[in-house]
Amino acid sequence: MKKHWFNRFLVSYLPIFIFINSVLVFIFFLVLSDQVRSQAVKANQAAAEQALQSVDYSLRSVHEMVMKEFRINEDLQQFFIETAAPSPIVHAKVSSLLSGMTLSNDLIHNIYLYRDYDRRVLTNKMMVDADEFAEKEFVQEAFADKTAANWTNIREVLSEPAVTEPVKVVSLVRRYPILSGDSGVIVINVNASLLQKRVDEMTGGRKSFMELYDREGTRFFDKRLQFAGNAEAEGKGKGDPVLSTAVSDLTGWELRSGYKSIPFFSFASLVSNVWAWLAFGSILFGAAAIFYVSRRNYKPIELILERISASPALASDARPGDGRFDEFKRISTALDDLIEQSDHFKQRQYEDLAYRKQIFFEELLSGERPVSLDEWNKEMARFGLRSGFGSLMTAVAEIDRYSTFSDMYSHKDQLLLKYGLSAAIKEVAESESAAVASEWMSNRHLAVIFLLPGGPSEQAARVPELCERAREWVKANLRMTVTFGIGDRVEEIGDVSLSYEEAMQALKFKPVLGSDKVISAADCMPAQHNGMDLILQTARALAQSFRLNEESWKEMYSRIFDILREGSFSRDDIVHVLNYMNFCLEKEMMDLPVDVQLVWRETAQPQLLAGSARFELLEDVERELYGVLSDAAGRFLAMRQQRHNHKLIQEIKLYLEQNYANPDLSLDHISEHFELSPKYFSRLFKEEFGEKFTEFLVKLRVQEAKRLLVETDEPVQTISVKVGYLHALSFIRMFKKITSMTPGLFRSEHQNPGKSEK
Repeated sequence: MKKHWFNRFLVSYLPIFIFINSVLVFIFFLVLSDQVRSQAVKANQAAAEQALQSVDYSLRSVHEMVMKEFRINEDLQQFFIETAAPSPIVHAKVSSLLSGMTLSNDLIHNIYLYRDYDRRVLTNKMMVDADEFAEKEFVQEAFADKTAANWTNIREVLSEPAVTEPVKVVSLVRRYPILSGDSGVIVINVNASLLQKRVDEMTGGRKSFMELYDREGTRFFDKRLQFAGNAEAEGKGKGDPVLSTAVSDLTGWELRSGYKSIPFFSFASLVSNVWAWLAFGSILFGAAAIFYVSRRNYKPIELILERISASPALASDARPGDGRFDEFKRISTALDDLIEQSDHFKQRQYEDLAYRKQIFFEELLSGERPVSLDEWNKEMARFGLRSGFGSLMTAVAEIDRYSTFSDMYSHKDQLLLKYGLSAAIKEVAESESAAVASEWMSNRHLAVIFLLPGGPSEQAARVPELCERAREWVKANLRMTVTFGIGDRVEEIGDVSLSYEEAMQALKFKPVLGSDKVISAADCMPAQHNGMDLILQTARALAQSFRLNEESWKEMYSRIFDILREGSFSRDDIVHVLNYMNFCLEKEMMDLPVDVQLVWRETAQPQLLAGSARFELLEDVERELYGVLSDAAGRFLAMRQQRHNHKLIQEIKLYLEQNYANPDLSLDHISEHFELSPKYFSRLFKEEFGEKFTEFLVKLRVQEAKRLLVETDEPVQTISVKVGYLHALSFIRMFKKITSMTPGLFRSEHQNPGKSEK
């Protein structure tokens, strides 16, 4: 058998080995070179900053010397004072002083003064008119610019009138006097080439360079053109790299420095013959080692290939020794098939296990399937969960505002957040040595079974604490909130469904207790809702007030929800109250005109029904339904006001409310008082209020009678007269028809403590 793969191993490893060793050697020298370069850059940067500080110091010295003379020299001050006949002696003294200052500092090219009142310029050599001065444009611009107080960029000036070769200078312009600057300007010109030369003197050799540039990037002086005849030997080459820069805070000029193009970073200087022989010996040793290792590693492959070649499963047209035969490809194909089948089997097993786990927990928590302890232990072992427990408690985590949660996150993000919730509960429980088994019972409900060790009293107190810690973690880290409902503790597996039912029942009190909380079943025992009758009565009164477009319906609406908040009403109770209120409103609206009924059925009623069904918190549905009713009331009022008889009917209503105690108040009485026919008035009243005149009057009188029965001790006979009934028997009969009880019974049930029935 040919050792095909042995040769391939050998031939493949050697180039890789040589390449890697070469790369490592190259990298070693690169790192070494980089370290050297880094140190050189730091040293160069320090030198550049020191040189720039020296330049700044020289410029400050020039500035301070000149300004000191102007502060103490009376002749300089006298020069700028306006006089009818300027003194030639003063001019001569000032010119001499300027010459002395120029000679005292070799950097100063010249200094001259411009006086504005006679437009004259005084230098160290002459006194000329500004229009004849060589720098007249610069002087005029400097005097006009009242903000100029910094060193200028490089500019060219003529040192003498007869000299045609310009000199590069930088100038400092100061106005005189210092504060107002109205008398003239002082111009100090510093030789730019001398500044660069002073910087060059600080380089300390021919290996480095430093060059000054003004704020516009103009080089101060090219020494290759003036200080040497050979640019390559003396100056900065065109390709020389700039290693560091420094910018002056005083002038804004930039100093660029670096090393000239010499073999400064050459690798050749770093390599010696000893290192070369050591590198060559290492490569030979590595090649021998590869040969030996390849030979030893090839033995198992050779055995495998022998078994493959002896197997009848191999194709007859591709045998060892044949150029088409690829041993590793054959082995790789077999392994790929095996891995693919294994992955497929694992995926199916995982899906079957997840589905089985979901079905098991749904049947366990719903109570549909009785589960023994042995079966519980077996299933939990199959799911990889802990099965031992001292007692069990069930909690249900409900995602708050699930509709908003679904709209905000994609399906993938929802799965990630749900996984984070279940993982957080598991981690919190395990931190307290408690195991959990959880499963999503619906899109928004995660059922969690706590398997607790320890005593009963300890167990019952731990679960709410664990749920509270999980709730706080979810709120702080997952950008959503959950509400936990917790059932009571049970001892047997078969009673877990009862604990789960109690946890779900606790969540029904979420509308009243609020979201993002932990609600225990023990805290939500159904109470005897004595306020339910009052709520239903208020709902009926609200519907009537809403039909009459009275503002009192808002107060009744708030009263209903106040009672719901104060009592331990579950979500089912709240839905029942809202449905009854919608029923009463629908019944009252059917007595109004057809156009009002149409608006009610097409807009308000669908919104009321939808809001009553989908709400999560009590304050949410209160706010939503109030907005619907307020909008409908406003539309109904606008429709009524558009009728031409609306104002008249409102006057009649006010008249009835003020005169209901009149026993002679009747349809004919009202018709006569307002000069209307009884038939026409009856129709108008029914269209406006949705009920007949007599029904409205009876309800008005009974309502006032109720108030008197509760708030006073007056006899029924007296109250009947006060509300418009001359005979008490007629009043009692009408009161019982409306309220389904006699006035005396009504008083005994509603009168305040301390009152007695007469």
